[in-house]
Formats: sequence, structure tokens, C-alpha cells
Amino acid sequence: MTCVNGQSLVLNMRARDSFLNGWTTATAITRTCDTLPPAAGFVTPGDTATETHVSGTFNLATSFLDAGSGLAACEYCKATDGTCDTEWLTASIVGNTCRATGLTCAHDDLLTLNMRATDSTANTVEAIATMRTCDTSIPPASGLVISNTDDGAHVDGNFDLLATFADPGSGLVSCDYCRSTDGSCDTEWSPATFSTGTCLATALTCTDNDALTLSMHGFDDVGNVRTTFVNRTCDGAPPQVTGIAAPTPATASYVPGTFAVTANLSDAAAGVASCDVCVSVDSSCDTEWVAGAIVAGTCQGVGLTCTDAAALMLRVRAIDKVGNIAISDALNGCAPQAIAVGDFNGDRIPDLVLAISDKKRLDVLAGNGSGGQGDGTYTGPTSTPVPGNAREVQIADLNRDGIQDLVIAQQGDGPNGVVTLFGNGTSAKGDATFAAPVRHDTGYPGEALTVADFNSDSVLDIAMTTSGSTGVVVLLGAGPGTIPDGTFSDPTIASAEVTDVNRVTLGDFNADNILDVVAIDNTHSAAEIWLGGGNNGRGDGTFSSIGSFSTPSQPRRVASIDLTGDHILDLIIESDSQLATFDGQGSNGRGNGTFTVGFGPVPFTGTAVGDINSDGLLDLVGVDRFGQAGVMFGNGNVQ
Repeated sequence: MTCVNGQSLVLNMRARDSFLNGWTTATAITRTCDTLPPAAGFVTPGDTATETHVSGTFNLATSFLDAGSGLAACEYCKATDGTCDTEWLTASIVGNTCRATGLTCAHDDLLTLNMRATDSTANTVEAIATMRTCDTSIPPASGLVISNTDDGAHVDGNFDLLATFADPGSGLVSCDYCRSTDGSCDTEWSPATFSTGTCLATALTCTDNDALTLSMHGFDDVGNVRTTFVNRTCDGAPPQVTGIAAPTPATASYVPGTFAVTANLSDAAAGVASCDVCVSVDSSCDTEWVAGAIVAGTCQGVGLTCTDAAALMLRVRAIDKVGNIAISDALNGCAPQAIAVGDFNGDRIPDLVLAISDKKRLDVLAGNGSGGQGDGTYTGPTSTPVPGNAREVQIADLNRDGIQDLVIAQQGDGPNGVVTLFGNGTSAKGDATFAAPVRHDTGYPGEALTVADFNSDSVLDIAMTTSGSTGVVVLLGAGPGTIPDGTFSDPTIASAEVTDVNRVTLGDFNADNILDVVAIDNTHSAAEIWLGGGNNGRGDGTFSSIGSFSTPSQPRRVASIDLTGDHILDLIIESDSQLATFDGQGSNGRGNGTFTVGFGPVPFTGTAVGDINSDGLLDLVGVDRFGQAGVMFGNGNVQ
């Protein structure tokens, strides 16, 4: 029998026996005709799924609707061969939904997922199959990196976290981070920024000495999670920089032209990684930082230089291994334009006098000690105003009273030239004070000077070079007979080629028993030679230039000494970065006033002369701008 779907049917049967007795009719039943299967929805992977992947454990669900007799049973299929035939297993019916939970798969399986339902009248429908790839792998991670500040054990008080994740399956979708101080990451997770495989959390903070657990999660599209973590201690405190000190002269007011700075360093946590030194003339340390060296818990800056008479601010900064920075207090001072040593108070202990050009003063530092033996420390300074800018200072007893006086090469503030200051005191013993300065106008700005008897009258004279192109200015000492009274004749001038004289040295360079002058020209990196005039070994106080020769770049100091043992004076000329010697020329122990390069330049910035190895030959002891010492022995070898 057949029926049409939806027909209402009355179904009955009747019977009679063989004697044709009347019909007997059974009780009728009614039915509705159901010829259609249920309608199926989509097969949906649940909990962990994307449009292309499911995780290793997942669920299936499909909705079925039946207008007729209703659902009676449902099944699911998870096939790895592309067809659903023998893989059907019983699923659960909940309402109109067929469910299968706790399904599993192996990584990279290509799955065919389907469900079918049977209604109460045995009509069956199979949903359209869904295709998925199984993704069970946890995203690999490159490890957690603490950016900006990390030494492997510590992080700074401010830091970033970064981890790189990769996923060969469904792809990453999000990440989060944890910064925990209780040793576990549970409630501390917060969203991080995820972009092209990189998880980033910035501007994280911590309190000094916190013990931190730092972690990140990377989530793929189907819920697989990778966790990466590190442990660190928070170092939010900067290092300590104490005890910044400049070298001798032993005063907090001055540093020499080439000097060193030392400061103590300490750090309670990550440790000091590097240090810098600043020598500033503009009262701020910004672009002036140069690398220092960490030696035995100190920061050492050596070979530092400054401009004569510049007011300085010196600082040291320390940087620990996680980037915390500490800067020392400032050490203020200035570089004296010139310095000289003498006994100004009659105690037989050397004192210092410093020409402070930019302050227009002389400072006297009294040497400490007892019994005529100094201890290397000084008291003071005691200041004396002077006119103009003092460029150089020399010590001499100008009036022969047994008390040392001062002679200054002076520039600016009225007449240029020479300034003399007579030492005060009684009975040939000074009291470390000076009378009012006396000006000797030469008409030219003073640069360098020397004091000696140039005209052989037993009275001290002054020879001064100028900062212009004038040459040598000579002031002859005056007085009755051979007794000086501290006055000087009008200046006389010997023209020259140099333009920026830094220092001069005296010597008999042409073996005529008359003093000559060699001056160095900083601007043109040259030395000028003036021979003293006169006859029969007696000078007349005049000078004449016989030419110049090249020197190391920007020379600053010159000295004369017989280095080669030929009884002819040689020259040592130093610049800020190197040194060279010049051999005096002549024969039979008699110089002719000319020089040739002996050796150099070498990277020495300061020297002393002596017979170091007791071989009868003078040697040079030098120090370079980095504080390294060396010896140049009399045979010219460097060690």
C-alpha cells in the first residue's frame, strides 16, 4: 500500500467465514502518511574550530527538523579517507539536535565530518559533510625576551616583554602576558599586543627587589596555547657615584691642562656595566660625555684636557647592567693659565702660584709640611687681583731683596704687556703676599715670557712674546750700577714670523755665550728661533730671528736640554696629543742655532727627563693622554 505524504488515513480490516456469515469489521485506526525524511542543518564542529581546522579534541552538532513522525535516532561519522561508509557511530539526540562530544583526531588528519538522522518511520537523512584539518600542535615560541633592560638576572623598574610565536596549523590569533610577584601566573594575565607572530607588552613596571615571574601565552585559532616564561629580580634603583676627585694641584678649585678624574661606583643589584666622564665648559653635561674605564670599583677618566683658564664642570655617570643611570655631583674648577713653583713664605717648602686668566687674579697655594720638607698638600688659595688676563707667570727676585717676586705676561683690560708684583716680607723672608701690581706697557698683548740677564749687566731683564705677529719684546732691568731696583727700560722689539706664541725657552743655541730664545707658535705649528745680540759673550739685550721650523700639531710646551750628549742643546716640544724632539745642529760641541727632527712625533703628552737606566745617557719618561707611561731610552728605543 502507498500513501501521499500528509494524507490523513483511516485504516481498517474486515472478515467473514466460509458459510458467508456477515462481515465482521475491526476497530479502525487513523494515521498520517509520512514519506519525507527529516531536514538536516549544517554539521558544525564545536568548542575549538575554525573554517578550516579543528583541535585534537572537539564536538559535532547538527540540527534536524522533522514535520512528520519525529526523530528516532542519529549517528555521526569522522572519516579520514574522504568518505563516510563504515565509520558511522551512535550520537545523542537532544531536542532537535544531534550531538557527538569528545571526538579526537591526530595532527594534520584531513577529516570528513558528517551526521545523519532517522525519523520514527525509518526515513533517513544525511547532512552535507564538513571538511576540516586536525590541529593538535602547540604554537612554538622563540622564548620570552625582556627588551630595553635585561642582564639575564635583573630587569629595570621599567621594561618591555616580547615573544615570537609561530603556528604551522590554524594560525595565531591572540596573546597575553603575566607579571607576577608571587611566583605563579594565575590571576595576573592581561591582554598583550599581537602582530604578525609577535606578542608585545610595553611600559611594564616593577618595584626594586621584586622577585618576578614573567610569562606570555600565544593562542592559535583552535585554542592551542603555548606558554613561555622567565624569572627576574627587579632592579629599579640606580647605581651610586661618590667621591669624584680631580688630580693635583691639591685644591678643589683647579685642574691642570691634562688631568684625570676618578669616582667611586657601587650598585646593590645588577652591577655597574659602564661609566662616562664629562668635562664641560658650559655648565651642562650633554654632548661632552666620553667613555671612562671601570677599575676596581671606580670610574677613571684619564687624559682629559681643558682649555687654559676655562671654568669647568666635571661629572661622572654610571650605568648599571639594566640601564639605570646615576650622575655624580658636579666638581667645579678652572684650569690655571699658568703655574709656577716657588717659596713665597720663606719656610723652604715649595708653594704654588697659579695665573687664573678668566678671573683676573693670581692664587697662591702654600705648601704644607715641616722642617723644610713638603708633604704634597697645599693650603689656600690666597688671591691677588691683577689687571687683564694673566697668560704666564714667572718667579724671580727682581729687586734682589731675597724675596721672590712675580712677572706676568698680560693681555686686555687697559695697556698690554708685562705686570710685576714685588713680594712682601722682612729680612729676606717673604710672607706670601705681594705689593700692588706694576704695569709695564709694551703696546702688545703678552703671551709668554722669560726672565734672565740678556745684556750681561747682572740685572735681570724680561723677554716677552706677544699673541700678535710682533715677535720678542725686551724690557731691560734698571738700577744704579749693577743693583736692580725693579724698574725697567722702555721696551724694544725684535720682529718675527710667529703669530700665536704659547711658551718660550732660553739657551745658548749658537755657542756664543749669549742667551737666545726659542718660541713655539700654536696657530701655525712652528717654532721660531731668536739669537741674542752682543759681542765677546756679552749680550746687548737685542734679538734677531733666524727662521722657524715645523713642530707637532698645535704645540703647547717647549724645553731645551742636551739629549744627545754632544754638548749642543736640543729641544723637546709637546702638543696636546704628542711629543717630538729636535736635535741641535753644530760641531765640536758648538751649536749653530738650527735644529732637525730627532724622533717623533710619539703619543706622549707630558714628559720628564733623567738617566733612568744609569747608562750616562738622558732618557725620556712620558705619559700619554690615556694615562699610560713609557720610557724612551737614550738610544731611541721605546719601551
